[in-house]
Amino acid sequence: MLALTAVLAYVCLFAAHRAHQHDIGVRRLLLRASVAWAACAVLIIEALGSIHAITPISLSLAWLSVSAASIHWSTRGGHKSARLRMPRLEILDVTLIALVALIVGLSGLVAWFGPPSTADSLNYHMARVAHWAQNRSVAPFATGIEWQNGSSPGAEFIVLHAYVLGRGDQLANLVDWLAFLGCIVGVSVVAGQLGASRRAQILAAVIAATIPMAITQASSTMNDIVVALWTICVAAETLGLAREKTSVRNVIYLSLAAGMALLTKATAVAYLLPFALWAAVVIVRSVRLRGAALRAGLCVTIVLVLNLGYLTRNWVLYRYPFGVPQVASSLLFPYPSWRFLASSLLRHAGLHAGTPWPVINDVLGRGIIKAHLLLGLSTSDPRTTSVGEWFIRRPTTAENIAGNPVHAYLYVGIALAAVLLWRRVSTTARVYFLATGATFLIFCAVFKWQVFSSRYHVPFFVLYVPFAALVLGRIRSAAALAGIALGLVLSATPWILSIQERPLVPLEGMAQTQSVLKEPRWDSPIVGDPYTESATMILEGGCSQVGLTLGGASPEYLLWMLLGAPDDDLHLEWIVAGTPSARYREPGFLPCAVVCDACPEEWLSVRGLPLALRSGGVRLFMQAPATGAP
Repeated sequence: MLALTAVLAYVCLFAAHRAHQHDIGVRRLLLRASVAWAACAVLIIEALGSIHAITPISLSLAWLSVSAASIHWSTRGGHKSARLRMPRLEILDVTLIALVALIVGLSGLVAWFGPPSTADSLNYHMARVAHWAQNRSVAPFATGIEWQNGSSPGAEFIVLHAYVLGRGDQLANLVDWLAFLGCIVGVSVVAGQLGASRRAQILAAVIAATIPMAITQASSTMNDIVVALWTICVAAETLGLAREKTSVRNVIYLSLAAGMALLTKATAVAYLLPFALWAAVVIVRSVRLRGAALRAGLCVTIVLVLNLGYLTRNWVLYRYPFGVPQVASSLLFPYPSWRFLASSLLRHAGLHAGTPWPVINDVLGRGIIKAHLLLGLSTSDPRTTSVGEWFIRRPTTAENIAGNPVHAYLYVGIALAAVLLWRRVSTTARVYFLATGATFLIFCAVFKWQVFSSRYHVPFFVLYVPFAALVLGRIRSAAALAGIALGLVLSATPWILSIQERPLVPLEGMAQTQSVLKEPRWDSPIVGDPYTESATMILEGGCSQVGLTLGGASPEYLLWMLLGAPDDDLHLEWIVAGTPSARYREPGFLPCAVVCDACPEEWLSVRGLPLALRSGGVRLFMQAPATGAP
């Protein structure tokens, strides 16, 4: 119930925005309220974390304070808002909206019933949230998975609110689900700003709602869909600059959205840069130099305020503001090269080129390999590759590697149509098209290829939607538009129904588990027997002080959940040495059990605790409980 205080705060923020900014439309007000709410969430975490006070009560009081401030704001100088009126819609429009609502609703079911199950969620996204909740602070902690401290925390800060207020991870996936919903609203807003008709704006919502990788992340705790939300908000504010005469208010919301995007993931840089340059040009052309400088200073200040805590903690820990230096260097190109860029473009695009037909995939793969031979590079060149081996993959519903093939081919067709219709498209739409294309180009120029890169492309696929809808909206045939929309929905059905890790309706060859509606929340094959056995013995032994010595790719969060976290009596700490964060070890921590999957084979005891279990590479060290004793 305490989580409702955060919901109430959003409602009050929206009401306050509507009282003062009623002239910009309800959908854009929803985006602005989301940006303001997220900024409040970050500031609350940073403030309470600085005094180790991140608790259900303190978070609730903070959100109630936001609600009270919003109510006060809405009553001071606000305008009486007109009643919300539903526009008259034709049958096709209602049908398209119903399809979007169905997709969002089914994704919400998966988000609610399915536990966070992606490898990265278990390894560091949710594991760091559990550590923060235990420590009541987002300060660095000792860990053998340094990315838990160093990676951008924006999405996880919001998940932390859900985790603490909800007393568990039941609400954790809803953060991404709400971001998915926000992206759908956002693309319709931007499409309208580009001049799209009402039907084309609805079509934009359909296109966004059927992006496969967006659907998979909508029921997860991965953060690319959250980046997509903030970047589409930046796009909306950039397009609003000229119309609103570069008002300071507009710059504030643009800066808040950009700050949240950067705080969520470093890849946001690629998607923000073209729009930042566009916004800068608009501002410089609209106001005097002094006004432009003041707005630039305001933008930098807001972005820094949101990111300062994270950057400072990383600097203290790693002497590098953006996380673990070794990890960052492994993801970035060492130096610019047109050959590297060409290779990167081909292979990143290839992640979305796979079809169900092996013959076509083979032809595409051979073509890209031949292009690399002409470039004098290998498709697995270590200078251009971060993780994995490149090949054209058949469409899959696996969250980490799902592509967006139908949308990719549709976007190529839209680009070709845009060239033919270039003079019939407004200047603003042309610039938007070029800016969106530039985001993908910049991404490929900065980040090495890896097998998981398709998930990093979610912001690009979302940003492209408004222009695609604008072009498709020129089709006058309602039947043709209905066919396109239905085709997109049908093509997305495997991801809507049967995400590999969290199927709603298991489809043959796609799902790895039973339906999330049937399986107990933490009783799926991803909960491996070694961790289950270790957790069972720890609970049976009445041990609540557990040490961790795990490998860098271990699903640490499984142990938290199997041991009943969050629980005030439960305490998990890493036993680690030689890592940057080892300095944050608790010297007085005395574990009664140690779970290890990275210990030398010859170890027969740890911290005086004997080996009690060896199972599947996982070892448990603890004293066996006496018979009849807890």
